[in-house]
Amino acid sequence: MQKLKVLQDAIAAGLQKGALIHEKTGATHPVEVLAAEEGRLIAVVRCLNGELEQIQTDAKVRVELPREASVILVPGRVSELRRTAEAAEVEIACDAAEDRQRRMDVRIDAECLIRLGGGEDVEETRTVNISAGGAMVVSDSRARAGEMVDVELELGGELLKCRAEVVRRGVKVNGASSRTSAALKFVGLSDQDRERIALYVLGVQAKEKANRRR
Repeated sequence: MQKLKVLQDAIAAGLQKGALIHEKTGATHPVEVLAAEEGRLIAVVRCLNGELEQIQTDAKVRVELPREASVILVPGRVSELRRTAEAAEVEIACDAAEDRQRRMDVRIDAECLIRLGGGEDVEETRTVNISAGGAMVVSDSRARAGEMVDVELELGGELLKCRAEVVRRGVKVNGASSRTSAALKFVGLSDQDRERIALYVLGVQAKEKANRRR
């Protein structure tokens, strides 16, 4: 049985973009897996903020390709590394790949602007959690379930702007119902923005895991 068959099947189905994570620090970089064969994978890692210094030959890393409720997880070590100005092509020695169930949302505490009905009524609120599908916010907004709102949300220093539908009010927060909470469903999100959110989620999860090890 091929040890990387799960990864090979994912690549064949077009699932190639995700995160390369430095195991020790939790540093996360966008990655696109180009090929996988027994014992290795080849991928292109995009540079974020000019920082790829931690990705060195023999560094212990893992590649995570997100699905809706799971990730394709591939641990390994960097065996070859070819850098360019904005990216690096890496070859990773790996001997296993698995499809691991995981919640693809994270709890965050971030300011979020909600603009009602495309008008001038802007509310600054706090985001409780986020996924590629939507977010839950603590909100005193007058928006009701079924209404559309414009959303501006900062993720890792980058601003995400999109439309969202208010799907529920009074969502439970920390086990208790809250009249000021609202569940938002993103509408018309581009593939690029979905990737940004998925990468952000993976990065937060990776940092939390690295911190627990310390």
